[in-house]
Amino acid sequence: TTIQPGGIPGLPVITGITRVTNGVQVTWYGPSGYYQVFQKSNSLTAPWVALGRATNLALTATITKLYSNAFFRVSGPAPKYAGYQVCIECHNNICSYETNTEHAIAFSNPTFVMAGGQTNASCWSCHTVGYGLPTGFVSAAATPKLAGVQCENCHGPAANHAANPDDFTVIPRVDIAATVCGGCHNTSQVYPNARTFAEW
Repeated sequence: TTIQPGGIPGLPVITGITRVTNGVQVTWYGPSGYYQVFQKSNSLTAPWVALGRATNLALTATITKLYSNAFFRVSGPAPKYAGYQVCIECHNNICSYETNTEHAIAFSNPTFVMAGGQTNASCWSCHTVGYGLPTGFVSAAATPKLAGVQCENCHGPAANHAANPDDFTVIPRVDIAATVCGGCHNTSQVYPNARTFAEW
């Protein structure tokens, strides 16, 4: 329900905190992997307290032991981006199709280049893979394989999956919601004459 520029966020984003019968339910969204929820009181010096272990795959947790005016945070897997060249080894059919779409040339599109997008970091969250995260896009010179919209924009970081394809906990997400598209397709800068995600 929360749009994020660039598609699936590389780090968890809390999407809701709802009161339930015995406490609160915290929900979040992020790449595949194990998560852990932390809580702290509203005191400035209070420590973060782990609630359970880092074994949550469900993207939701019910907290029954609450501090008054509690704060929550969620810790998840470190995002490790690979680039579509790694994905194509096993997923050749879909990659061959996707590399011939407008997404693949989002960073090299002549209109984008002429508008200065390749040197404007405010454009990179939507036009590259993982910008702003340690293993994501840095620059065209340093990380050329992460330029353009690729598999990991919509499915999340995939290097852990590529390194261990049989580990079910790191299989990239395939439950693509409209909000994943809406993170980038929500401004008139994308297609000036097209309806935006918010209008839709």
